[in-house]
Amino acid sequence: MTEWNNNRPEGIGNEDLQKIWKASSSYRESYAPDVEKAWSKFQARISEEPKVVSMRPSFSILKMAAALALLAVAGLFFKRFLGSGPSLEKMVTLDTQHKSLGLSDGTLVTLNAASKLLFPKKFSELERRVVLDGEAFFEVARDEAKPFLIETENAQIKVLGTSFNVKSYTGKGRVEVYVKSGKVAVRILDKNKEYILSAGDHLKFDAKKKEANVVADFSGNPMAWKSGRLKFKNEYMGSIFSTLESLHGVHFKMTDPKLANCPFTINLNVEKIDDALRSFEEACGLRFIKNSQTEYVVNGNCCE
Repeated sequence: MTEWNNNRPEGIGNEDLQKIWKASSSYRESYAPDVEKAWSKFQARISEEPKVVSMRPSFSILKMAAALALLAVAGLFFKRFLGSGPSLEKMVTLDTQHKSLGLSDGTLVTLNAASKLLFPKKFSELERRVVLDGEAFFEVARDEAKPFLIETENAQIKVLGTSFNVKSYTGKGRVEVYVKSGKVAVRILDKNKEYILSAGDHLKFDAKKKEANVVADFSGNPMAWKSGRLKFKNEYMGSIFSTLESLHGVHFKMTDPKLANCPFTINLNVEKIDDALRSFEEACGLRFIKNSQTEYVVNGNCCE
């Protein structure tokens, strides 16, 4: 992806890359091309009497240019994987599903919901490289001679051996990297700038604003989807609810606007939304009414 970004044809952007990624969904592990059959078919086609088709010049040229550009992008994107002929694999998760996978080098990857990971069946002798669309927690096996690279839509993450979380859904224009242990180098492609993160560092990048911020965060909350735990210390209630909304795909409607600015300290079990809400009810007497499948009305005020 880095090579594609540096050498992409003029006028080709992230939209084309997204099309290539979607096209990779049709990849078949057992695919084995019949070269002889394809060659015979090709020879038969070129021996046929040519057909003349009239097209508007401008339409023809534009269509041909677009096709060639897309092929160029595809070639650059997959060159690192297919150049030496490794067998490609892909792991995909559904909207409510998590999956764990051990890679050929001993690295363990846990994939969050609605995510995709593209990786070679066996890594090359020079590097270990994967492509991520979504969110995943990596526990990378240390190998100082062979760096581990993660390509996403807007960033490249490089490590030797550490554990960290990466969140980068294609089309969302955001990248988040949270380091649990070790050090991680994150290079933002649009800014061509590298950030070195240590344990507890949390990087957030907004592609639309082209802004990257790194903060120290030892709460572990960015990994709540995997750990099932959230920790808040003097955090505004509005921010706590916002985190729960993002984690569970729900919405909270507070009847008292003052509640949003109420600082609160609480540890939550968030594997199930009902368990988290029960903790609030026991801690400060809030009451939650389920207004719809995804909306909760919040009554009460913990600041009183």
